[in-house]
Amino acid sequence: FARLTKPTTPPQQLAMVPVDARGQFLMEGIPVGVYEISVTTFTPNSKTVTTAKREVTVVEGIVNEASLTLDLTQPKNP
Repeated sequence: FARLTKPTTPPQQLAMVPVDARGQFLMEGIPVGVYEISVTTFTPNSKTVTTAKREVTVVEGIVNEASLTLDLTQPKNP
């Protein structure tokens, strides 16, 4: 899932949408402002949660594209 929050105290969640098989998502109708977007994945077999976050600025009349990279590699044992 991809989640959009307003960086306030406490954070205010504005949208949460699924990510498709191509790793893409679309959020529409977001008011102008600065937000934090995060993408989270959960791997049931290892019970691992991986999250990537990024700040985005929404401007009226502009389509924003944001790229986030999740590191899905397992931690190595020493």
